[in-house]
Amino acid sequence: MERQIKDNVVNELLILDEKVNYENNIILQVLLKGETLNLDKNSIKVTVDKNKGLYCEENEECYSLNIKFKYINKKIKIVSNGEELQKALDDKTVQNIFLQSGEYKLTNGPITISLKDKVIIGNEETIFTNGIIIKADTCLKGIKFISESSIINNNCYIYVCKFSNVILENVDIQGNNFKDLNGIILEKNSMSKISIINSSMSNLSVGIQVNEDNVLGEIKNNKFNNVKFGISNLKKGAAIEDIDKIINNTFSMKENGEDISFSSGVNIGKGDNVKIVTNGVSFARKLSLNNNYAFVKGEGMFSDIETKFFQVSNDEELNEVLKSSNNGYIIRLINGKYYGNICIDKEIALVGESKENVFIVPNENYNKNVFQYGISINSSNVLIKNLTIDGKKNSKLDNEVCHFRDGIRYGEDIPSNNELKEICIKNISRRGISIWPETVVNTNIENCNIENIESQQGIYMNGSGEIKNCIIKNSRIGIEVNNKIKNGAVLIENNFICKNERGILIYSKEKDPESKNINLKNNFFENNLFQIDYKL
Repeated sequence: MERQIKDNVVNELLILDEKVNYENNIILQVLLKGETLNLDKNSIKVTVDKNKGLYCEENEECYSLNIKFKYINKKIKIVSNGEELQKALDDKTVQNIFLQSGEYKLTNGPITISLKDKVIIGNEETIFTNGIIIKADTCLKGIKFISESSIINNNCYIYVCKFSNVILENVDIQGNNFKDLNGIILEKNSMSKISIINSSMSNLSVGIQVNEDNVLGEIKNNKFNNVKFGISNLKKGAAIEDIDKIINNTFSMKENGEDISFSSGVNIGKGDNVKIVTNGVSFARKLSLNNNYAFVKGEGMFSDIETKFFQVSNDEELNEVLKSSNNGYIIRLINGKYYGNICIDKEIALVGESKENVFIVPNENYNKNVFQYGISINSSNVLIKNLTIDGKKNSKLDNEVCHFRDGIRYGEDIPSNNELKEICIKNISRRGISIWPETVVNTNIENCNIENIESQQGIYMNGSGEIKNCIIKNSRIGIEVNNKIKNGAVLIENNFICKNERGILIYSKEKDPESKNINLKNNFFENNLFQIDYKL
């Protein structure tokens, strides 16, 4: 992986004794005395001189850096063909192998890695034409896989097995559209793990086939082009180590293809913290949003989940999508104004293009004798993000009146596991966010701004969940919670609460305002008549 060299800190560099023909800009672990090398892809020139000083030239300016040198004795090898590569792979004394430009294959079978901790470094003109089998911990960088034949061992270019931990970086797999030819397969039940960074896979049946009892590590900044299935077979026993490290991948699929597919029994986590995925909608949605709105499809008990993506620009389009939506759908609101009384009754995501420019506003043609609400939620597993709800934003209505009774409210179906993030709610007559009844479970409110609530609470939290990193001001009560919560607890953390009559009001059977169900941490109060108040 690339490292950034910084000034005024100690930078540890590895100095290898044997001279190496350095052909690319992929790694930073090779620096030689007297050699001038490209430090990274930004083409910063560095020189290590005889006095162990290092100088960088960037923008025609030279400056010295504080360097700590570390010498290692691991043997490196430069190879130019498949036979030389296989010999180096079978040599226990060789760790780093540099591939010169050219074609790499064996006449009697695929190249096989059986010894652990090999680092194999190629360049744009390093080509493997008959696949590779990996049976040990390995790192491959800067290699292209391509074949003119549909007959490749195990029907894939890279076959991983036997407890291997594999890292691929800057790898290009080109499939030539041969039927049933795959990019990477992890052998079933092999307890292997793969991480892939800055790589591409194209013209394949499957990009990555994970299979049972294997692990996805970091899958980042990869491109899947003209592939039927991008990441598939996340089945029972398979695991994603950290879902936040499956990020910024792009998918351009074949007709009726699936970017990511998963089924019941898939796990998430690492080591002793591995847990089976029970909330399929949340799991699929996070994968989709983290990967450029990827199409994620569930199977088995999650077969009703698919993250179809819709982009709307007006009320008519929004209402049409809401009527036809299924669990997992993601709706993106283009910048503009949308009428309130939006009712969500499926497990979907409603995401604005930007919080500053997507507005939910009152309807001037609404019956004045009936309450208007910004958004009503009648489902679990809902995400609302990146928008503003403003009860005074419609210029066709009296600007002295707050026309929304509540900004966001729960309906009668007792939703659970909902997320409200990066929302601005203002100019509301009763409640900014209304969470009830006390049987509601796990509502997470994060990074929201709530202000100018006329009669009651900025947030009314009558169920379990979290309120974190919010700004709540100019309300009669900033946050009101009730420790009659039936399931779980409430965490109120890192909020800025100001200019309210009561900052936090807790209804409690105990005199201690922080009862066992209500936890307050690192909240900041300013100019409230009462910072924390409670009633028995």
